Amino acid sequence: LLAGAPVTHNDAATRLTDVRLAIPPVQTPVPIYLAAIGPRALRLVGTVADGALLNAYVPIPYIKWATEEIRKAAQVVKRDPSLVQITCMLPIRLTDDPESIWPGLKQRIIRLLQEPYVGEILLEKGGFDPSILPELRTLATAGNSDAAAGLISDHMVDSFYVVGSEKHCRERIEEYRNAGVNLPLLLPSLGDFHRVASSLCH
Repeated sequence: LLAGAPVTHNDAATRLTDVRLAIPPVQTPVPIYLAAIGPRALRLVGTVADGALLNAYVPIPYIKWATEEIRKAAQVVKRDPSLVQITCMLPIRLTDDPESIWPGLKQRIIRLLQEPYVGEILLEKGGFDPSILPELRTLATAGNSDAAAGLISDHMVDSFYVVGSEKHCRERIEEYRNAGVNLPLLLPSLGDFHRVASSLCH
């Protein structure tokens, strides 16, 4: 269908007879990107996909590890690793006073690290100590988010977010590019899209 061809397919769940897309894709072939976070999904990207959409809120060391996993998998199946595009959504906060918004950012990181497996892999591959997770999850589940936030260092906030002045944010985005991200996708807060676009997207 994505290639513009008619499709006929019959099985127990689906019956299609000479079906075509009503609106043909603008880009052909349509590149297929896989959202991936763990090693098996990253290796699948390198094996079959055109690109990876990495998890948001990921530190630079995680990016380097994930990119290497994808490249190694591509080489195993004799694909050119440079043809597999790496995209990543970067939560970005433009501010000249980053410390003033860190408490709110820490709460978002707590919710992220509460997710089973996600917290482990982001901390381990991101260069942080995953042993904080049992206590963090216990505190967060009990509703003690302030105590849980005490386990999130300022360095973690700076690593999981792109936060600071325009100059600092540009430098951080470049760090992600140097780590392997071909296409950084900027994710500002809802009311800040225009300011971020006009400041950083040119």
